[in-house]
Amino acid sequence: MTESGEDVILPCSIKPNISAVNMRVEWFRPDLKGSIVHLYEDHKDINTDQLQSYRGRTQVFKEELEKGNTSLKLSRVQISDEGLYKCFIQSQAWSDDMTVDLRVEASVPVITVDGFDGSGGLRLQCESKGCTNGYDPERCPVSGILACLRCQKCYSILFIL
Repeated sequence: MTESGEDVILPCSIKPNISAVNMRVEWFRPDLKGSIVHLYEDHKDINTDQLQSYRGRTQVFKEELEKGNTSLKLSRVQISDEGLYKCFIQSQAWSDDMTVDLRVEASVPVITVDGFDGSGGLRLQCESKGCTNGYDPERCPVSGILACLRCQKCYSILFIL
């Protein structure tokens, strides 16, 4: 479990510890289409097909590849990063994979821009995870961002301002 905004290391390694420098190391989300999170191949990162939401937030430790460590560092974790990640390692002779389940907790509501509505208003997404009680509109009829900040500890509300 990691908290949103923090950095996290998703573990993956080759056993016995053999070099992965000349191998393909692909991290992806099996639950998402076009789901490349990070790709290392031919001695370099190739992230042209990387999911937009991961751009500039991922890295493998190149100095650790020699030891078989293919772990992924994910920076500034977002609630939307929660889920399953697959580490796929491939050489000319064999391939293997490992699945990591990332759980993200937000201790305070996270407000993100979700786009614009039809009238030109700004749409904000307010969400927080990591607790058991959900948002109850009858207990919290206040609309807008104040509802997100003042009501219960758990939220998953879309506001149009």
